Formats: sequence, structure tokens, C-alpha cells
Amino acid sequence: MTNKRRASRLQNNRIAILASAIVLLIAILGLSGCENGLLDAAKALQAEAVSPRILVLDAGSTAIAAGGLVDFGPHASGSTTDISMTIENTGNSDLIIDIDSLLPSGINAAEFSVTANPPSRIAAGGSGSIMLRFSPTSTSAKSATLVITTNDTRTPAFMVRLQGNLALSALTASVGTLSPAFNPMITAYDLVLPQVAGSITMSGTKSDPGCTLSFNPSQPANLDEGVTIIQATVTAPSGPSTTYTITVTRTPSPPTIAVTGTGITRTVTITKPASCPTATVFYATNGIDAGNPVKRIPYTLPLTVAGLGVQVEVQAVAVVNGVDSTVATTTSAPKIAYTGLTIGTTFTTPANLPPVDAATAISGTTIYYSDDMGSVKKYNISTTASEVIAGVPYIAPMLDSAGHGVDARFNRIRDIITDGINLYILTNKSILKLNLSTFDVSIIAALPSWAQNYILNAATDGTYIYFNGITLFGYLGSIKISDGSYAQIGSHDITGYFSSLAWDGSTLHSTVMAGYAAGTLQTYTFISGTNFTKNSFVEGNLTQAIRPSGIVVTGSQSYIAFNYNNALNIQGPVYQIAGASTFIANKPTNRMFTDGVYIYGFGSNDTNIRKGTLYRLQ
Repeated sequence: MTNKRRASRLQNNRIAILASAIVLLIAILGLSGCENGLLDAAKALQAEAVSPRILVLDAGSTAIAAGGLVDFGPHASGSTTDISMTIENTGNSDLIIDIDSLLPSGINAAEFSVTANPPSRIAAGGSGSIMLRFSPTSTSAKSATLVITTNDTRTPAFMVRLQGNLALSALTASVGTLSPAFNPMITAYDLVLPQVAGSITMSGTKSDPGCTLSFNPSQPANLDEGVTIIQATVTAPSGPSTTYTITVTRTPSPPTIAVTGTGITRTVTITKPASCPTATVFYATNGIDAGNPVKRIPYTLPLTVAGLGVQVEVQAVAVVNGVDSTVATTTSAPKIAYTGLTIGTTFTTPANLPPVDAATAISGTTIYYSDDMGSVKKYNISTTASEVIAGVPYIAPMLDSAGHGVDARFNRIRDIITDGINLYILTNKSILKLNLSTFDVSIIAALPSWAQNYILNAATDGTYIYFNGITLFGYLGSIKISDGSYAQIGSHDITGYFSSLAWDGSTLHSTVMAGYAAGTLQTYTFISGTNFTKNSFVEGNLTQAIRPSGIVVTGSQSYIAFNYNNALNIQGPVYQIAGASTFIANKPTNRMFTDGVYIYGFGSNDTNIRKGTLYRLQ
């Protein structure tokens, strides 16, 4: 019993006590004559307070007023539907129900019935159930009444109206197809229309000609891009009605994508269609289909794309009510080449940056690195502050796993590269993607067996990731970012292996290490996809420099680091090559990269020990 019903019983008890007190007072004082009227009123009040009270509740435990409606809704001919109602006694004495009178009456009474009677007597505060059944013999509107006769002096004949099959026999649209297919018993529908559909006309057929049918908005209706709600209402002459709701979604126009900027950085701005301001915009990069709900990302701020040879490749869709626009794309945008990059010979070491195992950088402002092989950290070059953005320190045998930020796991980070929008982390076993807007980490693919535990260097053009490893014959492979597919690009002979990589927008450069022989440079000219033309070896004109360990190519200039130079008798020499070679520093290096502003390097003179102090050449 609800608090409201308890309060009603309490109020009846208070009235009964008050009435009894008045009757007792009159008897004690011996009042008579005109006071008899007061005595009669008090006795009547006393009787009223202790009488039963009927309360009828529908199947959802909502009170039904006397004369209220019980609607069975639309049903097919020959079907049967039961509704259970509850009768409560909120009074202070037994409620007696005339069971024999519980028979529907009216024009369609034969199609309604009582299949389970309530108790004939319900104690104060008690309740009982009554089961009603609707068994239509046709789809036309049906109605009847049910009177519950009791000893409740206020409402001795509690009448309930019964209704069913206020329905349509057909509901059609001038364009598109309703989902689900129309059924008189289903009152909610979806309708998805193409972007070109600017209006619609809904029409319906009443199952009962005596009813009226109205539409809101009136038909035909103009449609904005996005969601329009149309309601079809069937109304009986006596007033009851049934409403069918059609949610119409007109496909939104695609968003617009603007690419601005010159030099090393491009800014990608995605704008939702003005014709559909309620749309949400999602984007994807690296050849991933933005129409794939699993892989796309919500767009909030302009994207910055920066990276040697990276293509500004962004797709975007506008979505409203789960309906996608066509995909907008920038795939025709050119790759960013660092042909204008000029680097000096000054070396600096970023303050407060610990020795790193892997690192990359963006636009001369931010360094992303790992110094514990298990977490990725962000270093602000201006403030010299670091923060963890993904993963935790490596503890063997940690497995690669996707996740958000520190919930992700990395199985010993070997290299980090970037396209300005995402970081790509190469571990002992996998290649993972870390989105720099959301910090969500996903696994792109497992590394091929020859690369597992042996990754040296990687590079990306924004569509593929290229990588090498210390393996027999020195394989050079690629993973397509969008689907994780693997392809082998090339291999070296048994005398050496590819030791470092650089991508400049058209050519994939790799140094070749062959024992303690002079370093060589191998190039592959890009054609399409993983189709490269292998060029002849370019012998490094540094005949005394051995074991090349890092390379950056910026148009007409190249920078190569070696483990040793016999002529100079030094470890870790770094050379600038622009026609002739120039020794510029002695920096232990196992990895070199550029963000288009600076050249960076780090490592040691031992190819098996990657960790070292990061330096910056400017």
C-alpha cells in the first residue's frame, strides 16, 4: 500500500474518532431537540468514516477514476489479450463485492470478459485482483463498460470503460519504408530517408470507418535534415484515441573538411552541415572508413597533421539519430614533404628529460617518449614538464592490450612514431595506435614473426607503417594502418640488415649495417601502397664510418649517425650529407627522427642498448 493510501486510511480513522467523540459528548450532556440534528450528522459522519472505500488500479498500479478507461490497444482479429487490475480497500471496514454483477455490458460486450474474479470480501487495507480479457472478432474499434458493485457508500457502482482496436489497418509513406513493417498492433515506427527527400506524405486507413484520423504535422510535411516526428491519431466518436508515432530521419548532408597551413604542419577543420545543426561529427584517419562506427572518433577540435611525408588523409561523417551522411574525405591532399627544412649544427639537450628508450616529436613543441618501456609520456619543450598519457612501467611478462590512457598496456616499447594525430607504438609483439585527442589505445596488428622482439626502427606515411629488425636477410615490411594487413617490401642479403629508416614523402631510406664494414644507404622509391622500386645501393662516401645506426632525410640534406669512425677514432659520429659529408658532432645514437623543426637522436654506441640521452640538433 502506498503512502497516499495509508494517509487516506489514517484520515478516515481520525474522522471516525472525531465523530464518535461528538456522539459521546451529546449523550453525556443529554442534548435533545434542535441538537438532534447535530446528533444525526455526527452519526452519519461516524458511519461514513468507518465505511469501506474502493480503489481500482491498472496493470501499472496507476489509480483509475470512476468512469476511467482501460485500453487494450490494437489487436488482430482472433487474438486474445489479458489485463490484470487490482481492487484495494482503503476504508476501515470490509469491502463487499457483488461478484455476480461483474459482467461487461455495451455494444461489444461479448468481446470483453472477466476471466478471474476478485474476492467477494476484501478486508480494510487489503486488495484483490481481477483479470479482464479482450478477444476481438474483427479489427474494428470495440468498447464496453464494466460496473463493480460494492458496499462503498460513496461509489456503490464503480464503472470502468473498456476499449480496444482503435487502430489503423494500413499506414503508408510516400517515400521510404517503415521499420518495422506496419502492423496494427505496433504503434512506433522509424523511417530513414535520403538527403534529397525534402518532404513526405503519410496516409492511413482506419480499421473502423466511424473513427477519425488526423496527422500532426498535417500532411504533406516538409522535412528538415535530421529528425521529424509525425503522429497519426485514430479517435473514436466517444473520445478515446490511439496514436501511431513515426520517427522520420532525413539523412544529413556531409560535413566539410578544410585543410590549411604550409610548411611542416597542416590544420584540418571539420564543420558540421549548416542544414543539420543537431548532427554529431565523427572523423577517421589513415585510410580508415569514417562510416565504420567502431573505428571513428568524435570530432571536437581542429586536427594538427605534421610529420615527414605524412599525407593529410581525413574522412568525416555527420550523424543524426544513428543515420550517417555520405563520407567527406581529403584523400586527394598531397603528402607533406620537408624539402624546405634547414638544420644547423647546434646540439642541445632538453632539460628535465630522462634517458629514453623510444621517442618522437611534433612541430618543435612536444616530445612523446618512453623511459620505462611500458608507458608513453608527453614532454612540453617550453615548460620542460612531463606527464604519463598511456600505459604503466613495463614488468615482464606484460602483454599488449587496448584501453584508455593508463588502462592500456605495452609489451616493451621499441619505437614510437607519429602522424601528428596519432602515435604508433611498436612493441616486442604488436603495433598499437594512441589517439592524441582521446588517449584511447587500440591494437592495429601483431608483428610478423621475424620482427617480434627485434624491431629497430619504424617510419610512417600516415597510411602505412614501415619497420625493420635485426633478423637474417634483414627484412623490411609494412603494416596498413586501416586493416592491419602485412606486406614485405624488401630484404637484404645475408651480409647485413636494415638498421634505420626515414621516409621523406616519396622515398623510403634505410641504412644497412653489415658487421663492421662501411655503412651503406639503400633507397626504395614509392609507387603506390606497398609497391616500391628498389634502387641500387648508395655507398656511403664515409668509408671509415661503420655500423650506421640512424638516418634523417630532409630533401637535399641527409643526416646519418654511425657507431664508430676509424679515421677519427671516435664513437657515435653524426654526419651531415649534402653532396659532401661533414662531421658535426659525436653523439651516441641508435635512433634519429625529425619533426620538421629539429632533428633528434638518442641511444648508445651499442646497437643492442637503445636507451640514451635525447639530443636536439637545430
